This record gives sequence, C-alpha cells and structure tokens, in this order.
Amino acid sequence: MSNLSNELKQYAYEKDTLKTKLGQFCHFKLLISFSIWLTSYVMMGVFGGAVAFYHFPRVFPRQPRPDPLPDFGYDIVPYFCPSAGISNPQSIILLLFYLFVFLGACNKPAPQGRLAVQQLLHLNTLVFLMRTTTVGLTGLPQPNPRCVDIQSIRASYLESIEYVFRHILPHACGDLVFSGHISCMFMCVVVYHRRKLFKGILAYAVIWFLALLGTLAVISCRSHYSVDVMLAFYFVYFIQDWYYSRGDVYAVNRNYNQTVVSCIAWLEDRRPTQELNLIDSKGKHMGFVHTTPNTSDDSASEGSDVLFL
Repeated sequence: MSNLSNELKQYAYEKDTLKTKLGQFCHFKLLISFSIWLTSYVMMGVFGGAVAFYHFPRVFPRQPRPDPLPDFGYDIVPYFCPSAGISNPQSIILLLFYLFVFLGACNKPAPQGRLAVQQLLHLNTLVFLMRTTTVGLTGLPQPNPRCVDIQSIRASYLESIEYVFRHILPHACGDLVFSGHISCMFMCVVVYHRRKLFKGILAYAVIWFLALLGTLAVISCRSHYSVDVMLAFYFVYFIQDWYYSRGDVYAVNRNYNQTVVSCIAWLEDRRPTQELNLIDSKGKHMGFVHTTPNTSDDSASEGSDVLFL
C-alpha cells in the first residue's frame, strides 16, 4: 500500500513538473520575441529576397541549365539534391534543429527553457536583418538548377514579392550572400551549447554531424556559392559574440543604461546587481528574504549575480 502511495506521489510530482516546464512558454515576453522574429523574417523577404530576385542577372537566350560563377566548392562537390516536396535536405535539417531546440527547452526548468527559445529568436532576428542588407545589393548569376525555369523571365518588383511568398514562407532565386540556412543551423548549435540543452557527448556529436551534412547539402544543391557558406560562418560567430557580450553580467552591470543592453536584459529577465541589492535591502526591511534562482544551466558567462525572474 505504501509503494502505491509513493508511486502516486511520484506521478503527481512529475505531472506538476511537466506542467511547470511547459507553462513557462505561456509568457508575454516570448510572444514579443516571436513577433520581433516574424517581423524581421517578413522584412527579409520583402526587402531582401524580393530585391535579390528582381536584381539577379537573367540568362538570354533561354538555357536548359544555370550559368553560375566559377566556384571551388562546385568543382569538389558534385550536384546532388534529393527533394521531399518543396523542401531540400538543408531545409529539413534546419527544421529538425528548430525542433531539437524546442524539445531541449521543454526539458529545462522555468525559465531556462523559455530563455533558450527567446535567445534563438533574437539571434535569428539579427541574421535576418543582416541578410536583408546584403542579399539584394549585388545581383549574382544564380547557380541553382531549380531556378532554370525562371532565370530567363524578367519580373517587376511587385511580381518578385509575389514570387518570393508563393509558398507563404519566403523563398527566392538569387538571394545568395550570405546563406541563411547555414546561419540559422549554426545559431541553433550555438544555443545548444550556450544553454546546455543536451547531456552527453553523443548528442552533440550527432548535432555537429547534421550541421556539417546540412553545409554539404547547401553546396551540393547549388543553393549558394561556397563564399556564401564561408560568410555565413563569419556572420554567425560575430553576431552571437555581439549578442552575448551585451547580455552577460558585465554588460548588464556596466552598460545597463544603453538601449540595446537594457532591451536584451528586459526580454531575458535580467537586472543589474546594484538594482538586485536594492530590491534585497527593501525586501529585508519589509521582512522578506530574496533568493536568486539556480542558474547552473547557463553558460559560465552568465553569472549567478544576475536575476532570472
């Protein structure tokens, strides 16, 4: 009888824990982060992908193949791009990476899981904004065989917007510099490591294998030139470094008056140490004791003197 009682208590505890883990995603700040992400995504399609499609050089007379620039990656990796409907291998891997982030976040206590998802949304937003400023600047000959049917047809800018959003999600020929698939995949890898979403070296080995496989797929599908892939690696490194250097303990404590730092800190429930001490002193004066939640799931740069509300 006691064993049954203990099992029921354990079941109730696990049920309450699951509710708490899933309930952390019902938060207005996560909705704000998603709205920022969605807005930047649409902006990238309208002002980036559509401009790139409108601007890339057309091929005349009509040819049955693309007319790409010389590329060392294409010399080494032959064309191979199995498709599943309208998706290519790198898109499937990217969707898996997003799913892995959410599943890993669901396994984290509140608010760690929500913060992991928010940080990915913020990092992707920066990628989208950067791509918006680069993809349409210089029109390059498109290398993708799937764009052969459209490469000899001129289009107005409004027609370009319609083409980009023909499958609802933005997708265009000619939006090359730099690779969005590579950037978003490796931003997921950054979040996996920064937020420690998985345990064990095997999980991270699989993640890195899939990331490298996705990189190979981008080149083998001729979705981007090799230089677009290399530039994506550089952008990922500097974007994540810029973001986390404005959300760590030092930045929050020393530069909280800066708009970018205070905005990131507010979205991620952070407060300067001085403000926390003030809250502690007021709480003790009123008879309350302030305790800082466990932040051991964060990276070392996210010290315990920053409060996660």
